[in-house]
Amino acid sequence: MAYPLRNYIKFADIKDELPKLSENTFDLVVTSPPYAGKRGDSYDSIPAHEYSSWLFKWTCEFLEVTKPTGSVVINVKEGVEKGLRQTYLLEYLLKMAKRGYWAETYIWVKTNPFPTGNKRRLKDAFEYCFHFAKGKTFKFFPENCLVPSDPKWVEDNKRRKNKGEH
Repeated sequence: MAYPLRNYIKFADIKDELPKLSENTFDLVVTSPPYAGKRGDSYDSIPAHEYSSWLFKWTCEFLEVTKPTGSVVINVKEGVEKGLRQTYLLEYLLKMAKRGYWAETYIWVKTNPFPTGNKRRLKDAFEYCFHFAKGKTFKFFPENCLVPSDPKWVEDNKRRKNKGEH
């Protein structure tokens, strides 16, 4: 007996696939867009001064293909220029909030962050996951995220050799 497709994951270039999708297709879209002005040798890089508008456009397009109870989660972190954090994510969030989409912010704690080499800044040990919802009655199941703390991780963290460095 054939069952209808309920869950589907596809890895593709969104620029090619998004125009093919119809409205009300997804319950959830999760993505991590390119960093602003970085890694231009690996993928198309968006300059920091254009990033807020660029990400706003894409997030709105993602929301168009979600169901009325759907959500979009964007995993992103602002960059540093001349020793200071850039503001393009703040500008982006204000645009999203004014449209009535910003539902929540989650923090992805990176247990093995890449060293920055900067003596005036802590390691980038987290990234934001911004949750945007198409409507006020979005699907949300927090009980599925509840995981007890692992005492092994706490003990491992106590033994880290670079604890407290930069």
